[in-house]
Amino acid sequence: MSDVRQVIRNGMPISFVFAEGDPGQALLRQLGGPALNKLIGRSSVHLATIAHADHTFSARSDRDSLYNCLNSILSLVSVSPAPEDQNLASPTPLQS
Repeated sequence: MSDVRQVIRNGMPISFVFAEGDPGQALLRQLGGPALNKLIGRSSVHLATIAHADHTFSARSDRDSLYNCLNSILSLVSVSPAPEDQNLASPTPLQS
């Protein structure tokens, strides 16, 4: 949970996506305890569950549901390029 707290301190919300019944969600809730519930209440952490999916989202319909879930999460994120990324349009050639 210390990694999660560090990311949140840096101002980034975290989303976890689980298949229904995945033991990872129960483990996260167990390890996070009341602190996780507080972060969820502040919208710093979001948990999403894909119904009827297995752990690896092996069925096409489960992957479609996962894609839609991730697309929804990512559509809420506003990304600005980092200063060092702004010159990617004209990369410097490698010297051999």
